[in-house]
Amino acid sequence: MRKRDLFIAIICLILFAATYAVAQGDSLLKADELLKAGKPEQAIAGLQAALVAKPGDGKIYLALGKAYSQAGEHELAINHFKKAMSLRVPKKDILFELGHSYAMLGYYDEAVVQLRQAVSIAPEDGAAYLELGYCYFKQAKYKEAYANLDKAVKADASFAGRVSLYKGLIQYERKKYDEALTALKAALSAADDCATRVSARNYISAIRSFRRGERDYLIGASLSFVYDDNVITEPSLVTYTKASEKEDAGVVAYVSARYYPVKTNESNLSVGYMYYQKTYQDLSEYDLKDHNAVLDYKVMLDKSTALLLKYDYNYYYLDNDKYFQRNRVRPAIRLGGRKNSYFEINAVANYDDYFSQTGLSARNFGVGIKPVVGLDSGGKFYVSFDLNKEDTRDDNFDYSGQSIFTGFDYPFFCTFRFALDAGYTSRLYEEVNAGAGEKRADKVKTAYFKIINEASDFVSVLLKYDYTFNDSNITFYDYKRNVVTFELRFLY
Repeated sequence: MRKRDLFIAIICLILFAATYAVAQGDSLLKADELLKAGKPEQAIAGLQAALVAKPGDGKIYLALGKAYSQAGEHELAINHFKKAMSLRVPKKDILFELGHSYAMLGYYDEAVVQLRQAVSIAPEDGAAYLELGYCYFKQAKYKEAYANLDKAVKADASFAGRVSLYKGLIQYERKKYDEALTALKAALSAADDCATRVSARNYISAIRSFRRGERDYLIGASLSFVYDDNVITEPSLVTYTKASEKEDAGVVAYVSARYYPVKTNESNLSVGYMYYQKTYQDLSEYDLKDHNAVLDYKVMLDKSTALLLKYDYNYYYLDNDKYFQRNRVRPAIRLGGRKNSYFEINAVANYDDYFSQTGLSARNFGVGIKPVVGLDSGGKFYVSFDLNKEDTRDDNFDYSGQSIFTGFDYPFFCTFRFALDAGYTSRLYEEVNAGAGEKRADKVKTAYFKIINEASDFVSVLLKYDYTFNDSNITFYDYKRNVVTFELRFLY
């Protein structure tokens, strides 16, 4: 009887062990699938439940470390990798992961120790060589970085894009910009992941901007093809004659020049001139010329605070006759933050004088704030709030208004930059409209997006769409516009 009981107990233990092994295998397999799907939080929850059932399982600790690493919790990842190592999980399965987490936290000395052990155990591991090369780069040990990057691509040709990117970053830090551009362009061609291509594109743009910034002058030109659909969306009041405009097609060309008489780390002064030529076809053909002079001044009050001042002067001709002139002053205080993030307090003052209508002029004053958040990808997100007031010699057009705008720009499809902006403006006019018998109130909704591609060091291509809808309580002033612009830009 005792032999039978012992036999049954042994069978039960075997069945329990087999069942547990299957359950553990299922937990690890499911966690791996969740990590591949980019769901580390769900993987962590499942693995923690599995760890409760068997707290001494090193493979679960290793899987949890990988999940925490993917979730960006690298301190927790390191703790779990060390626990897995203490539970005799093979080092070859842990060292790379441990080195990667140290590197992500900026502990490059510790990362190098782990990664050197990893490549000594598995000399065919291209990923470990790649990570080791990156760590040496961050330590400014460029010779060692190059050696390990070459070993990475030799072990695994799929790392060619990342290797070229890191080599480009090394040359960028060494201020060898020709070599950096060569490597970064190779990364664009070889990389099969968007993140690598975006990084390469951002650094190429940075080098181009830096080189332009080294010069005391800039010369630019642009040719745009514009389609403008301007449509009245609601019937006008009976007391007014209904007006509508046909679709407009136009060409806009400009040339620009800018000179920097002062350019230091503490202050920056530039003067510029732009000439715009606009030709449209609509109900009445017109030819608009715009002469624009601009002065920009920036001075650093301390390491993170800048004072900005911009002055614009525009002089317009319509069909070769004087049309109007504008003076605009825009002062601002900018408080810097992390990377490209800052907080700006700004003001604006305009004075317009219309030559075509004797005695007609307008003055516009505004104040606003604009927080901007720089993104790790090289893009940015912003929100702006503005209050403004306009006074004219014709009281019917005096108003007070408020605006809010938000938008972002972001690397798009690896080689393009995409920008999106939306805004809402409300204006309340101060005088009762004679035709409507009430004060005019407008609500203006705007949106635009644009896509920019830097085709070369000097040429960019831009596609832009603008939408404007004015909803007024006096329907005569309602309108909707759709404007599509295709532009070629040159900047040297």
